[in-house]
Amino acid sequence: MVDADGGRGAGVHPAEGLHRLDIQHSVANSASCRVAEKAGFTYEGTLRSSALHTDGWHDMHLHARVQGDV
Repeated sequence: MVDADGGRGAGVHPAEGLHRLDIQHSVANSASCRVAEKAGFTYEGTLRSSALHTDGWHDMHLHARVQGDV
């Protein structure tokens, strides 16, 4: 999850023992897409009908940061 600080705290750091973090959000939520990209997460693709919301199935965008990304 990206904090309200614009994602400045969302980095992947080797000292934390993390290799990969990913974010998924509904393709209908363009604001979440911008937040993920500003936080340094790379768009990797669309997961079709992968999340059930109250209004039905949603396609989801997948973004990720991998250890070593700048």
